[in-house]
Amino acid sequence: MRFAETKTIEQQSVLVLHRTRSTLITHRTRMGNTIRAHLAEFDIIESIGRIGLSRLIDMIVSGEDDRITDVTRRALMCLVDQYRLLQGQILELGRQVMAWHRSNEASMRLATIPGIGPLAASALVASVGDASNFKNGRSFAAFIGLVPKQSLAAARSASARYRNAVIIT
Repeated sequence: MRFAETKTIEQQSVLVLHRTRSTLITHRTRMGNTIRAHLAEFDIIESIGRIGLSRLIDMIVSGEDDRITDVTRRALMCLVDQYRLLQGQILELGRQVMAWHRSNEASMRLATIPGIGPLAASALVASVGDASNFKNGRSFAAFIGLVPKQSLAAARSASARYRNAVIIT
């Protein structure tokens, strides 16, 4: 059984940055979906994604659409303000993560691997620390939650053999 290494204060601080950023992203998504849902009640629908949401927000802020009443607009402006606040906070936390990434040699080295960017590299360094503590690559993969690819063909053939055996007997 492998025990987790104690994290340094710096590692824990970077993990707090990542987790807080993740939580804010969840809240921003929830806020955007709430804005969309309320406007859908007035039959105002836009395309999926940030561009569609920004069009809806512009529609709320401008006050040009007669389908949105003043009462509704005032309520939705609270949501729009929250959305914008969350967006700014997410960007600020992203800048802090990038600054830490640029100041950490291990994170910079990890980011040179294709498919691993600054966010993933800094999160890996913060959560793993010294990778030499792992016995092999498989131990590291298990630690971060990667599992081997499952072959469904083997499972199907085994269940087919069982099913055929039951029918024959």
